[in-house]
Amino acid sequence: MVARKTPNLELRKIDAQTVAAINRIQLLPEQYHNLGYIPYATAQAFPLGDCWQRAIWDVDTDKAVGIVQIDLNDDKPGEHCLWRFGIDRRYQGLGYGKAAMDVLMNAVRVDPELPGPRKGLLLSYEPGGKNCPAAFYLKYGFRYTGIVSPGGVDMYYAFKEEDHRSAPDTPPPTVDYSTRPHRVFDVPSEEAFAKVPNLPKSLQTKDLALSEFREGQLQHLHRPESLSGESYANARWINWALYRSEAGATIKVLIDKNQQSNAGESADIVTPTAVGFIVMEEAYEKLYMRYIWINPNLRKRGLARGTLALVPSEMKRDALYADSVVSADAIGSGDNEADWTETVDVTSVLTGLGFVSKDGAMVYSADN
Repeated sequence: MVARKTPNLELRKIDAQTVAAINRIQLLPEQYHNLGYIPYATAQAFPLGDCWQRAIWDVDTDKAVGIVQIDLNDDKPGEHCLWRFGIDRRYQGLGYGKAAMDVLMNAVRVDPELPGPRKGLLLSYEPGGKNCPAAFYLKYGFRYTGIVSPGGVDMYYAFKEEDHRSAPDTPPPTVDYSTRPHRVFDVPSEEAFAKVPNLPKSLQTKDLALSEFREGQLQHLHRPESLSGESYANARWINWALYRSEAGATIKVLIDKNQQSNAGESADIVTPTAVGFIVMEEAYEKLYMRYIWINPNLRKRGLARGTLALVPSEMKRDALYADSVVSADAIGSGDNEADWTETVDVTSVLTGLGFVSKDGAMVYSADN
């Protein structure tokens, strides 16, 4: 038998250069229960100063094969708590999990951006399911602590025996999850997005405003219970725009300006509900629209065209450009790797939004 080669891995920062690779990491559907959709997870962590995260990178193939996020745990300063650890479904069962954990443990020991006592690593997981990670962590050397936290069953790995918090044979605590609602991930897109908090169902174009993206609006634009193409695509585009903001990408959310003006008066509406968003990018000294999305429950009202009408004044530009041919993945047509090489001609869609063909490009301006 030929021995399997240990994967050659390193941890890389998630930034403008690596975010596209992060967007292509896939998990098994049932693993979203604990980890969430990866682009959503990294977008969620983008503004958090108490989260250390890295891409797990295969040096030999030059591909991202997973992510790791550590919560620096304000409740216990210096405690390193594993928030998310996930390996791409295409690399599971091939030794990548063990190799990635080895690299991670070394980072916990020496990375200057992970200050603290450097005694070990804490984690919590929810038991149950055919992909429950407990067996993997036990085999690696984690031990049950006997504690059930809000995140699930606690386990701890210590670098030295004297720093362990429990005996090697500590059994898992008894946890009754029978009363917990069963989570589903195949809710139709329209139904899932109908549950967005404070969705202004009577919204008209005259009520539209563009606003800066806020962390709390991420749940308005990606619904974890809907593994639909557009929910996937929304998470990828938001993630891409956030991490490429210094490279010229911009994300603007579409809101009801009445909510914006009432936000200070209502305890129920702290952050205006995002009913859509547009991603733009500076390229070749022009402003390009990369993606636009409207909540499916608010379509056929001219809101997309209404959004575009706001862009020139909001962005202080005379024109907005768009590519007439895009990848199928870019518009949410699929989440499989095969889709990423396919292209779709969106000329008719752009024309319907008010773009016109000019000098070989699709252009939108206030004069169109």
